[in-house]
Amino acid sequence: MVNKTKASVLIIGLIAFLAAILVGLVLLFGNLSERKPQTRVQSSETSSTEVKKEKKEVTDKNQENTSIKKLNQTDIQEFLKNYLTYKYLGDNRNVYGPYMTRDLFDVVVAQEEKPVNQAQKELIINQKFEHANIYIDDKENSAICQVYFSNDNLQQKPTVSNPEPKSYRMQNNQELRLSFIKEGNRYLVSAIAYRTVQETDNLN
Repeated sequence: MVNKTKASVLIIGLIAFLAAILVGLVLLFGNLSERKPQTRVQSSETSSTEVKKEKKEVTDKNQENTSIKKLNQTDIQEFLKNYLTYKYLGDNRNVYGPYMTRDLFDVVVAQEEKPVNQAQKELIINQKFEHANIYIDDKENSAICQVYFSNDNLQQKPTVSNPEPKSYRMQNNQELRLSFIKEGNRYLVSAIAYRTVQETDNLN
């Protein structure tokens, strides 16, 4: 009888032991199955982050490339407007100066200060840029500009007795060849060559 009881206890113990092992295995596989999706999610999130980073780098490179300006009609026309519009010759230097190289600015100022130009300074006034036809040569970093502007031509210099002498409005045109050099992300005018549109027409 005692042997039967011991045998029953051993059988029950063995069953309990096997049941514990089975429960342990179930719990173990359950944890592994829960961790796998998390790993996939983390991997997916990492991949998504890397893709976003790559896209951002590409976007930044594209923005960097577009920030390097090319010669364009708008900037050239803005320069011509500032360069050719003034009340008296030379009073717009602070306006057109930033568009030029320092060497060209010095040359233009020296030209304006020549006696022949100073003598006409008070006779040709109120100059205004009207419009321009601009042809850009990207390879040469230059532009041919057919510019049209107007100014007041006075019959004589203003005096105390006659501060507002008679004048007439003059329509003018001229062809400019602008050369540019690149400094940073912008282009500066480095040389200006002049020729009237009439002379150009005669050469064609």
